[in-house]
Amino acid sequence: MEWNQKWTCDFRDDLKEQIEQYHFNSYIQNWERPEVKNALASIPSIMMWDDHDIFDGAGSYPPLLHDSPMMTGLFKCAQKMRLLFQHHTTEEKARVHGLFGYQGYNSLTQCGPDLVIIGTDGRTERDTNIVHHPESWNMIFDKLENDIIHIKHLIVVFPVPFSFVRFKLAENIFDHIKKFPNRFRNVPPIKQTNSIFGLPELYDDLLDEWTNASHIDERNRELIRFQKFAERKRIRITFFSGDVHCCGISRFKKRQQDDLLPINDNKLMYQVISSAIVNKPPSRQILFVAHYVKTKWYPVEETVEELIDFFQRLPETGRKVRHKKLMSNRNWCYFEICEEDHPTVYKNITTGCLQRVFKSKQKHIPAVKLGPTSSRDGHGSAKSPIHIHSHNRSCSHRKEVGQDDIGTHTLKIRLWLESGGKHTEGRKFVSYELFIPNLI
Repeated sequence: MEWNQKWTCDFRDDLKEQIEQYHFNSYIQNWERPEVKNALASIPSIMMWDDHDIFDGAGSYPPLLHDSPMMTGLFKCAQKMRLLFQHHTTEEKARVHGLFGYQGYNSLTQCGPDLVIIGTDGRTERDTNIVHHPESWNMIFDKLENDIIHIKHLIVVFPVPFSFVRFKLAENIFDHIKKFPNRFRNVPPIKQTNSIFGLPELYDDLLDEWTNASHIDERNRELIRFQKFAERKRIRITFFSGDVHCCGISRFKKRQQDDLLPINDNKLMYQVISSAIVNKPPSRQILFVAHYVKTKWYPVEETVEELIDFFQRLPETGRKVRHKKLMSNRNWCYFEICEEDHPTVYKNITTGCLQRVFKSKQKHIPAVKLGPTSSRDGHGSAKSPIHIHSHNRSCSHRKEVGQDDIGTHTLKIRLWLESGGKHTEGRKFVSYELFIPNLI
């Protein structure tokens, strides 16, 4: 079938029935697995979908394809089953059941007295120009202004990372290839890199990103709104995302304020990137390149954004790593609010011995460590961590004077990474921890 016929091909009723049955069976097949069934029956869940609940790159295709009857029909079938299984509702009842948005279905959930989680629907309103309709953004911030009081932490779930590496060269190359006439896109060397939609395979992946040139202005506008909201309400905001088949930590903070403690910085917002990676992870070569492209930016006024050196040691062996920003190991994320840890206590002093003696001015180096279940051989256990800090003058992590008794409602993040080594006892996971202070 020629492409000009595909744009207008009708989504017949029999196709609709087959697609709905496919999604229904897919949910049943996966959720009937004993481990999933037990988890769903015993653990409360907050769910939000992404493109693989629909089809790869949903929303990130050219208008002619995005608005075609076939793609629209596929999307509506996936939406119907997503609302039924993930939110236990229907399109007719979703608003009554608390889901909100201009066209999409966002959620806001209070989890105890100190934490609110907002799940953003990044697919329903997405096209090549926007991720969320402006009215949806207004509804999100209206909810935040009017429906939450006296909380310490707000977690915003964006399925795609709000902060991540930019691949501008690749974006430009694929954008030019996309504009080639069909006869050139079907040349064998180019055709081999195309998706089933006749577009470059990575085109939709790059366009999915908040940091893509098509979406970065929208992201920056809303980042400013989040900063103003955090300053006004004194609420610490943290972003949780997956999608990119790797894990790491990015961060926004106030620019050129060395004397400003993290607990007082309303622009301090961490981006936690955690992906179970059911699909294949990026190759080591791609992650290697990601460490050497630009990883520090100045997106809006008085704000610095950067991927941080989070992973100090390998999950397999406990050895120090050279590339510390991103890992391709399968992973999952655990978090809780606690009061026993003080996130401003530990300061990383990374250069010569003279600097170890004097007070550190690096206030924004995060409190990062291997979790208590990470043993020296890289296996999860109840023993001591792989590396233990003495916190004295000769230690690369030491205490700052006068910061021991700061009482905070700390958001403790624990990333669990699967060891890539072979273990006779089964899969082994190693944890890495980050402590995020509340805002005072």
